[in-house]
Amino acid sequence: STNTYENILYSKEIIEENNLNTEVVIATQEFHQYRAQTFAKRAGLEGVGACTCRTPAHLIGCYWVREFAGVCKMLLLGR
Repeated sequence: STNTYENILYSKEIIEENNLNTEVVIATQEFHQYRAQTFAKRAGLEGVGACTCRTPAHLIGCYWVREFAGVCKMLLLGR
């Protein structure tokens, strides 16, 4: 995949092809959980849980700015 939205859709395909449970856990950094879980819920995955990891302190500012742009894109364009 080239982005979070595609990753969720491809994961859902694999889940459906293999008749797996649609209850999933998203493993990503804490700043990215909101958007990843929103995409998973929109894709029809249920019981979306979170498994977060810490972002190194020197990268937090850059990643939060990038994630803010990603959330704006998601809200405006739906993906």
